[in-house]
Amino acid sequence: MSGTEDEIVIINFTSSTIIVRVTADNGDTGSAAFQYIDPNDYGAWTRSQWQVAFVFRKDGSSQAETMIVKPSETYQIT
Repeated sequence: MSGTEDEIVIINFTSSTIIVRVTADNGDTGSAAFQYIDPNDYGAWTRSQWQVAFVFRKDGSSQAETMIVKPSETYQIT
């Protein structure tokens, strides 16, 4: 799965559900709500500008990631 010209795609390659939020700053619109992504599934956000993604793991590790993401890119969480 790869993002279209205006999509940010995040793929969950972990064994647990992850929770992801992608900001909608710099004039972008679209939901910045948290989205649950099951294992081996993905989420896609339509954005025209670079954004910040917050990834929270539900696997008991209490790990969280913050990433700078840009449209047309795909990011894998492993």
